Amino acid sequence: RQRVPFSTLHAIYQTTQELQEKQDIRLLSGFNLLLFETIIGMPTPFFYERLGVKYTNFYIDEFQDTSVLQWKNLIPLLENATASTESTILLVGDAKQSIYRWRGGYPEQFMRLVKGETPFSIPPEVIKLTRNYRSQDTIVTTNNSFFKDAAAKLGMSDYQNLFIEGSSQETNDKPGGAVTFSFVEGNTLEEREPNYLEAVYQQIIDCESRKYKRNEICVLVRTRNQGVLVTEYLAQQKINVISAETLLLSQSTKVNVLLSWIRLRSNPTDEVSRKVILDYFRNDYQDPYDWDRSGLKKQIKDFVDQINNDKHTFSYKQFANANLYEAVEYTIEAFGMTATLCPYLSGFLEEIIEYTKSKASSDNGFLSHWEEVKDRRSIRLASKNNAVEVMTIHKAKGLEFPIVIYPFAETKIYSNQPTTHWLDLAQSEFAGFSSLLVGLNKDFSETSDENLAAYQAARETQTLDAFNTLYVAMTRPEKELHIVSYDPKKTSDSYADLFVEFVNTNDLPQLSDYQYISGDLSINKASSPLEQLTKTVKWIVNPNVDAIFRKSNSFGSQDKNNAVDFGYVFHEIMARIYVKTDVDESVQLAHNQGHIGTDQLDQLRNLINELVHHTELENFFNPNNTQYNERTLLRPEGSPLRPDCFVLLSNKTVAVLDYKTGKPRPEHKQQLLEYASFFEKLGHRITQKTIVYVDQKVSLEHIY
Repeated sequence: RQRVPFSTLHAIYQTTQELQEKQDIRLLSGFNLLLFETIIGMPTPFFYERLGVKYTNFYIDEFQDTSVLQWKNLIPLLENATASTESTILLVGDAKQSIYRWRGGYPEQFMRLVKGETPFSIPPEVIKLTRNYRSQDTIVTTNNSFFKDAAAKLGMSDYQNLFIEGSSQETNDKPGGAVTFSFVEGNTLEEREPNYLEAVYQQIIDCESRKYKRNEICVLVRTRNQGVLVTEYLAQQKINVISAETLLLSQSTKVNVLLSWIRLRSNPTDEVSRKVILDYFRNDYQDPYDWDRSGLKKQIKDFVDQINNDKHTFSYKQFANANLYEAVEYTIEAFGMTATLCPYLSGFLEEIIEYTKSKASSDNGFLSHWEEVKDRRSIRLASKNNAVEVMTIHKAKGLEFPIVIYPFAETKIYSNQPTTHWLDLAQSEFAGFSSLLVGLNKDFSETSDENLAAYQAARETQTLDAFNTLYVAMTRPEKELHIVSYDPKKTSDSYADLFVEFVNTNDLPQLSDYQYISGDLSINKASSPLEQLTKTVKWIVNPNVDAIFRKSNSFGSQDKNNAVDFGYVFHEIMARIYVKTDVDESVQLAHNQGHIGTDQLDQLRNLINELVHHTELENFFNPNNTQYNERTLLRPEGSPLRPDCFVLLSNKTVAVLDYKTGKPRPEHKQQLLEYASFFEKLGHRITQKTIVYVDQKVSLEHIY
């Protein structure tokens, strides 16, 4: 099973070696080995002579992520320094935060140094930094307790002690803080996925209700795919998101599936593209091997039938005969790839539109263009002023955030991926081979005591790496940590087991259904102001190609149906306007989405500018006030209320605004009085109740 991959890798290696020799260059990835082979056995003075300079003091940060080869290369540099009383070597690190083993990081060598095992002639002085300067007290004490309890899952005493002794951090006199544990429902990850996403959204809304800004919130995820899911869902909920990792269109699985279908138009037998499509449409109950084997070699008609699987009605003939844009749009619709506007798919369609505007829409031409731009094309970026950040745990290492939300917290402690091991052999017994690549599994462990030890060591290493990743995630927040996992009911060998056990063992108080808390949630007293009042221009997708050329009547000459449509569009535009500088962007978005015609742009923009600059509406659209648009208000009795706009002013005063695009009616006044009554029952005083009537001009009616 490994023959083809290894033979392919060997061929790639040989080709890269030939290219390096031919072009007289070296890949950076091979530098450490090249350096090691050069300096091995070289006397230290000679090494310094070749280096051309002699350093006396050395500081190496993040030492826990240093590889064995890197450390061997550094030792000759440091050896001479240890011989001088004027020289110092400072190695800084935390083995609990070593999360880069996959690229050579080896925390065990730092652990040995801490224990006094050193390659130098003098013993090290170990200084432990025990105080936590980042997090509030409850987060520090909760993490201490959690990891001390969880350390029992580690079998090796060195690994256990790492977390038992390392989880005794001192607080820094920052009272407060909270850690919540939420458990979503669902028997499979597929069933839990929408619940995770909704839990993230609700947590953000809750934080906002307690005066936290969105730019104080970071959602941490284990994988980029999870980040894409969170980013896409929050965008659909109109939550602005910033993410250097997950906003690229090329990170979307759906976009890559569409690209594979485009490639099949040119080459229906392309097995790489077929594999991407097969992976996307395979169900959990289908055997991956049988599913792929049957789909890779079929005629294209039979391949499409397998993908349709009596669930879809995709026609390859219709797909192949359409132009590029229509073919992609048809594929999205035929397979039901999105129930609502998806920013990744909209962005991809926008890229096709932009490409076909200036070039002939050939499939191969677009695919070549995509390869050139795919690392630069993202879904629209919100202003950093007030956007939730989404990033992977690895990207967040070394960073801190006021609030951290960690969903999908059910990573396996033992990897699901097959683990391999190079087994030393006697060359005389194995046709000259000195080593053999074997799979590390339970069957292999039962063949000898030596192999059992190798299997157990690999499992322990996996456990340590899983704990380290979790430790990095749980130590990022300053004020609040919100973990979203699930209750597996039976042992799952995942983070979920640790969270459930911690909640039960410590009898944490229940905050709501399936949610428990350590500490107390509080109102944010130091809400960070927005850095700028003007938002940066967003990249706006245009899912409706014809919108640019649409001709529409002016607002004053609308029939009844058009008047209803205008009322809906006007409210959608106003819901996005919080300060006066938002007007242009919001109107342009409505145009690009096909809701208003080109000839209506200036008229509507002027009308809304007249509204937001009205002298009698100075409380609204003011960056110094806290404004809420289209916010649902829940009442103990009766249906929820949803005012178009209200502003919280000083001394518990409120101003309420409602937009109407029809003629004045008595119920308009009654509706506004209902809103006012709601706030008055909460102890607020109403300073302004205004109805704005919009037709070809703006008129105001104040309610007293």
